[in-house]
Amino acid sequence: ITKSVTSKTSGYGWKITSPKTKNSVRKIDLQSSLVNMLRARYTRESKKDGFSKDFFVFRDARPISRQNVADHLE
Repeated sequence: ITKSVTSKTSGYGWKITSPKTKNSVRKIDLQSSLVNMLRARYTRESKKDGFSKDFFVFRDARPISRQNVADHLE
């Protein structure tokens, strides 16, 4: 993890920043099946008009809101 999304910025709904501390930079092990699914999704999405490498995995140019995640977890 080398980036962080924060929604606690004035004037913006969210902002991408560096992690706050050196200990926050880390690797996350993923199962190969998940890596394959993410690569396949990237390949599909990258063929669409308007695609950007800066898009988020489960949205587009904006991150999923905390409220949206909370609503789906209930």
